[in-house]
Amino acid sequence: MTFKHLADLAGGSLHRDIVDQVPSLKRGRVWCHVCGHTEAVDSAKCLASGWPKHCGQTMSIDSPEERKALR
Repeated sequence: MTFKHLADLAGGSLHRDIVDQVPSLKRGRVWCHVCGHTEAVDSAKCLASGWPKHCGQTMSIDSPEERKALR
């Protein structure tokens, strides 16, 4: 039995519970580190099946402002 199968059995609530605990996931937005493109996502679905890619890289849940603050 896989993790995804267990999450599906739980009605997907595991991923939703995680999203509800993490503000950067809860806002439902990702950014491209290369060009700055942004798009809205369903973070619970992304946790279950993977994050979108842009410019050949996985998009980030950290906003450009948050990335600057981490430097």
